[in-house]
Amino acid sequence: MNVDNNGWTSYSDTTFTDGIHNIQYRAYDNAGNYTETPAQEMKVDTVAPALNVATTGATGQNGWYVSTVTLTSSASDSGSGLVVLEASIDGAPFTNYQSPITLLDGIHSVQFRATDNAGNINQTAPQQIKVDTVTPSLSLATNGTLGLSGW
Repeated sequence: MNVDNNGWTSYSDTTFTDGIHNIQYRAYDNAGNYTETPAQEMKVDTVAPALNVATTGATGQNGWYVSTVTLTSSASDSGSGLVVLEASIDGAPFTNYQSPITLLDGIHSVQFRATDNAGNINQTAPQQIKVDTVTPSLSLATNGTLGLSGW
């Protein structure tokens, strides 16, 4: 066998590392005749894409945001290459990610998923994002007898 054009060696089980490899086999009979296969390309990618998510907004108390929230995501894959970056908002099916995602008032569930050309997937766990941009209303009631000059 000839792996990555490194010369012919006796056949042995071979484990390939990530990347693109060329492999070729040759067989001999007892008379010394041989046949060989054409070179075959073998692509190996065992690593899922890198996935990054950033959340921006004004934080309030108890895990709430008090402004609209903007989500941005990016992904990369140094092996077979990135084929798709997707997002799921509030349990909807995954769709192509459109940058950025803005969340308004409410409690939202957000997930991102990146897939490479080899089919490796990196997916975030569902993240709960709570947004409340409305300040509470307040009313004041006074009780008593109004005197002179605002007293």
